[in-house]
Amino acid sequence: MSTSVLGKGSIIKVSISASLTAIPNCTSVSGIPATNQKIDTTALSDSNTKSKTGIPTLGDYKIKLNHDPSNSVHQYLQASQKAATTEESFEHTYPNSGPNKETFTAYVQDYNTGPVDRNGCYQTDVTLPINSNSSS
Repeated sequence: MSTSVLGKGSIIKVSISASLTAIPNCTSVSGIPATNQKIDTTALSDSNTKSKTGIPTLGDYKIKLNHDPSNSVHQYLQASQKAATTEESFEHTYPNSGPNKETFTAYVQDYNTGPVDRNGCYQTDVTLPINSNSSS
């Protein structure tokens, strides 16, 4: 029987000085989207369209977190976004047994701290365009 995996307990890490370090205060993650490109191979003599699969487009990994301006990992992600040239290594660990990790490289495209009211946390959206990934 199949079981569902809850998101609670997921850990997202970024490599800082060659050490994988957990990103604190994450409230949600998108996971790694993957779509194979479609290559049109239709010839003028064909009666229907034909295609074959191309290389995958990995898309963007998105994190939502509660921003803490004094947290060194949050500061690191912001600095990486501002540098705009640094590719980082990340790891997503699922809270279950078996093959439960995905590693990927990406750069920090967006680190957007949104509006906040007097009773709320500083909600932040982080966008990571993925360049490579693997599962283990």
